[in-house]
Amino acid sequence: MKRAFAFAMAKSTTGFNPAKAWHAGIVQLSQRVGKIPNICALVTPSGEFYSVVMFQDGINEWYCGGAKRVPPITHDQLKMQLLYDG
Repeated sequence: MKRAFAFAMAKSTTGFNPAKAWHAGIVQLSQRVGKIPNICALVTPSGEFYSVVMFQDGINEWYCGGAKRVPPITHDQLKMQLLYDG
């Protein structure tokens, strides 16, 4: 599926990996609050990318551990990540 998309996406396609925005910092944050993080992607109508860390605290209760604006990945970088990362 990733391979098919990598070759089918338009040249104008950009993207981002919300998990890569946090690197090792997410481990310390998780240990500090004692919960497993959920990393979410947020794309605004104007095309800005954000990585948001959410922690669940009960069945329907969530809190935000942080948010970071993430620079876009170019078409070629995105294609390489789809083909060769994981």
